[in-house]
Amino acid sequence: MTTYDTDARPIVHAIGAAGSLTVQVASWDVELIGVDGDEVRVRDAAGGPLPSDIEVERAAGSLRIAQPSSLRGLGVEIAIGGRRDLRLAIDVPRGAQVDVRSASGDIASTGLQADHHIRTASGDVAVHEAAGELTVETVSGDIAVGIAGSLRLIGRSVSGDVTVEGGIVDRLRLTTTSGDLRVSSELGPGPHAIQTLSGDALLSADRGIRVTAQTISGDIGSDLPHRSEGRPGRRSVVIGDGAIEVQFKSVSGDLRVVGGGARSMMEPPEPPEPPEPPERPAPGPADPTSRDGLHDPEAARLAILRELERGEIDIADATDRLARLDEVADA
Repeated sequence: MTTYDTDARPIVHAIGAAGSLTVQVASWDVELIGVDGDEVRVRDAAGGPLPSDIEVERAAGSLRIAQPSSLRGLGVEIAIGGRRDLRLAIDVPRGAQVDVRSASGDIASTGLQADHHIRTASGDVAVHEAAGELTVETVSGDIAVGIAGSLRLIGRSVSGDVTVEGGIVDRLRLTTTSGDLRVSSELGPGPHAIQTLSGDALLSADRGIRVTAQTISGDIGSDLPHRSEGRPGRRSVVIGDGAIEVQFKSVSGDLRVVGGGARSMMEPPEPPEPPEPPERPAPGPADPTSRDGLHDPEAARLAILRELERGEIDIADATDRLARLDEVADA
């Protein structure tokens, strides 16, 4: 049941040490602080009163807070009234399950240690001292994740950059379209996967690592002693014993592995200039008797890229189909 705290005092509700908190806002910023105990406490970070019409749903073991007078759609809140410049400061049990969704507000968290899901459209996300499991999604905002202990991380971005540092990433899955990815955390047993359209990736490694890449025009390399395996379009870089495996898929993005602590993650090396592709005559249509037009590989390759550009297939499907073309061509 939705109620409204018309006295505008801080909201306090016991959810238990492992309860759940849901926050749905449009333009408000949200700051989450993991604390001991079993209570959630919601207040204005600037010390002022909360809006009198803030939406509050209390239940045994859970609390939901929402920006008032809003339309809900596409998984976020779209404000049509109420204060727009508020920053919510929320103390929450560090072992609670947390779900925060925002349209344009920034989201920050410190010390959350259980499952937490953060989603925003244009706001930035800053996660500090994270542990447990984190899923974070943004369209144009940047994502920065600092780990305390170990974390299982899923991150998705369209144009925003993603930075991950500190602690251990037990399992990593990062996806971006044009944003860049930088990971300086120690990699645990995995699995680990990075997928981009045109964004570049930078990994910091202190242990043996094997990065297997499927790319169309991107590159993979390392400043560390390593060996390379495979062929253009499907290559591996192996450092040390290669015990930790990372899968990298991209259309035109590059991936580089650097030594742990040897370089600031904010200052990645300049990627090499890509070579100019040779000019080719315009190919004819692909052979309609084959899905990938294997009788005319160049036409088939262009057809796949056009399907990807139109959004008819995703990056994984495109790289798999291009790899099959290369396998037939090498046979």
